[in-house]
Amino acid sequence: MKRNKFTALQTKLISGFFMKAPHPMTITRAENGIYIEVNEAATKYMGFSRDKLIGRKSTDFGHMPMTKRRMIIEEIKAKGCARNIELESRPKKNEVQYLLLNVFPLISGKKSFLLSVVTDISKNKHKDDVLFRLRLPDTERIKEKLKKYKIPPRQKEIALLVSYGYSNMEIAEKLHISEYTVKDHLKEIYKVIGICKRSELVPKLLNLN
Repeated sequence: MKRNKFTALQTKLISGFFMKAPHPMTITRAENGIYIEVNEAATKYMGFSRDKLIGRKSTDFGHMPMTKRRMIIEEIKAKGCARNIELESRPKKNEVQYLLLNVFPLISGKKSFLLSVVTDISKNKHKDDVLFRLRLPDTERIKEKLKKYKIPPRQKEIALLVSYGYSNMEIAEKLHISEYTVKDHLKEIYKVIGICKRSELVPKLLNLN
């Protein structure tokens, strides 16, 4: 796991930029996910005061399932950080929000921490969901189209699950693989099929674009 050492300058930045940053940001202990610092945007997003969050685990509030946290740790070990991890959360009024999570390891002395930055992508996600509902594919039609592409059976399975609207996390749990493995497969699928992003998959397979 790659790590950066805290310096006096970084400590100053944390007290200034970190606390006032527009995106929710948290620092947790790497070994157990306990919050040691949260910024103002994070307290507003999660609906709890700083005092209520500090000393509690990220999994205590339902924002970070244990299986998801394990996947993130695996990705950090493999790649040095975890970028653009998709999350679904219900922080307020039971409304689903879609997030992108970026996690970076930090070290202070002999202690390891994780800096997490959250971006709300709900508006863009809802647009894609509307597109998906309007173009809900026929199962057999999708399967037949996938047979024409030279991709391994596992990737065809993942492409089919994506077309049904499963998230990367749900696919990973369903197939018992890590989320970053799903992402690697998707990159190859997109390359072979000739698309750039997830929302283009169903229209491409149904010849709608």
